[in-house]
Amino acid sequence: MNYDFTYSHYREILENALKAGYQITSFHDSSPVDESKKVLYLRHDVDGNLTKALTMAKIESEMGISATYFLLLNSPLYNLLETRSLTYIQEIKSLGHWLGLHIDPTMCAEMRLDSVSQLVEVLLDHFEAMIPIERVVSFHRPSPEVLNKEFPQFTSTYEPRFFSQIKYISDSRRIWREGDPCKFLKEVRFDQIQLLVHPIWWGDEDDLRTLGESVLQERLKEVREYLATNITPFKDVLYEKRRCNNDQGE
Repeated sequence: MNYDFTYSHYREILENALKAGYQITSFHDSSPVDESKKVLYLRHDVDGNLTKALTMAKIESEMGISATYFLLLNSPLYNLLETRSLTYIQEIKSLGHWLGLHIDPTMCAEMRLDSVSQLVEVLLDHFEAMIPIERVVSFHRPSPEVLNKEFPQFTSTYEPRFFSQIKYISDSRRIWREGDPCKFLKEVRFDQIQLLVHPIWWGDEDDLRTLGESVLQERLKEVREYLATNITPFKDVLYEKRRCNNDQGE
């Protein structure tokens, strides 16, 4: 089944949540949730593109909504500590959103650590000195080791209170497995929901091929600019080749 992954439809999803009376809140708030209220935990795992995350953050801000953006530490598509990335991150934060870390548990072996909790503590302690993050994490490709588990040192989006004890809905692999969220938000089928939306799937048009090409071209442009600016012998070679290609009708 095909679904609409345009920004206009994303606005419609949020509008339905607001009209239904859902309170959109954070994961790191330690105060108990009033079970008589309708609550929506809005989460974004930023797997591959901070530009799209910022676009989504602006849409939400215009609607008076705050979400939690989880930043992937080992993404091959962006460097979390690169100047451009930090600018995007600071702007997302300035729009009233919260930031957390999106952590790949397989990094345990790479960092020679014994447990996921140890990995998370090390990374949180390191990155919170540079980025205004909350001590809350979402796990990338979560395994049974982290699902429905609580950790005393930090908050996980896969704790039972956010995962198995409430309704969990995700657009993973660009599929809404239970159908378009608009329907059950309108009908208020569930009082408490965690809604996971990956910014990389969404765009002005619902065209996956165009979406993928735009992500690739943006990253290629960033790499080319970095090489030309910081490794000067590449400058003339890269841009000369580009000019030749343009002259030949690239």
